[in-house]
Amino acid sequence: MLYQKGDLVHIPSDVTIYQNTFGSTKALAFKGKTSYPTIAVYLKQINYHFSLVTTVRGNKQIIKTDNLSFVKGVSDVS
Repeated sequence: MLYQKGDLVHIPSDVTIYQNTFGSTKALAFKGKTSYPTIAVYLKQINYHFSLVTTVRGNKQIIKTDNLSFVKGVSDVS
């Protein structure tokens, strides 16, 4: 696993945000797109392609894991 719970991740602008439909991780539907780059906290892997993150405002979002990257320039934050 690339990311661990609590990792700070960068989400670029114009990335698709998904939502669970019918409470199933197999049925993900388009929810919207990110308007601007943002930093989020990684929560967990939903499946092989998708991850759950939470933004600074507390919004939980499902994002394709390929669109996430580690936040650069932050080291040993405690």
